[in-house]
Amino acid sequence: INAHKSGLNFVMGDFNSKIGGRTDASECNTIGKYGFGERNVRCERFMQFSLGKKLKIANTFFKQSPKRKWT
Repeated sequence: INAHKSGLNFVMGDFNSKIGGRTDASECNTIGKYGFGERNVRCERFMQFSLGKKLKIANTFFKQSPKRKWT
């Protein structure tokens, strides 16, 4: 991410992280209002990375149908 200074960066992968909803106001720019479920242990590392690099967790910004909320 540091080497590629473009206007738009995508980080994709299977992080086995359950994000859940926002827990405080500092996460407002990273997590959208459509987070789902409970957070797990791997979420903390993913959140630190996302907040540190000013990234957004895209699937939490869009309303999903109930059968797609696992994505």
